[in-house]
Amino acid sequence: INIKIDIMQTYRTADTQIASYLIASGFENYSLEREGNKIFFIFEDNDKKTPFNIFEKEVSEYWSNNTTIEPKKLFNAYKEIKTRIGELLNKNKYG
Repeated sequence: INIKIDIMQTYRTADTQIASYLIASGFENYSLEREGNKIFFIFEDNDKKTPFNIFEKEVSEYWSNNTTIEPKKLFNAYKEIKTRIGELLNKNKYG
């Protein structure tokens, strides 16, 4: 019997800097979730070829300053995050 299990990896953080870094690193499949006063970023990796700990590896590299992200990519990712947070807050406030 051949059993194949597809595991979708996820990573959840409220840290906008880490979220910006992950987006700039190519993890653009994410959603926002509000819990009280906190906004969480939930990243998903549907690529079954990546190692199970891909998010932990990236975050570890972020904390160890072992990255090569272009500053422009990082700033654009941060601006995107701030815009999406604003949209979420306005949606909850007015919609």
